[in-house]
Amino acid sequence: MVALEAVTKPIRAIIDWFKKLIKPVEDTGGAAENMGLRFGKATSGIIVKFVELVTKTIECSAKITSMLAEGIMRGIAKVKECIAKVSQVIRDHLPHSPAKTGPLKDLHKVKIVETVASTIKPLPLKNAMNKSLS
Repeated sequence: MVALEAVTKPIRAIIDWFKKLIKPVEDTGGAAENMGLRFGKATSGIIVKFVELVTKTIECSAKITSMLAEGIMRGIAKVKECIAKVSQVIRDHLPHSPAKTGPLKDLHKVKIVETVASTIKPLPLKNAMNKSLS
């Protein structure tokens, strides 16, 4: 055993040092416990504030996207309204209903078809067709 003492003595010293290191510290007056509690409360306070910050950031992001969507929808509604107004102005100028405004508003009074029909003289036309066909 004496021969192994040269090897076991340093190992024993390391083991004894480690045992002293992990040996519970005697807490007189609860100072260490109080310090641990304060550290725990401070740490939990930091975590709570961090979670609140993350939550508020997410809420803010959601509000920003909602506001953007509402703005886009309002813009689309205004564009649609403008297109409807322009379309109505164009419709009011076209003679299909008859036109309510513009230079074509009295077109329905002109009687274009009747005027064209009355100017056509059927007899010369009939003679010209017969001549061509014979």
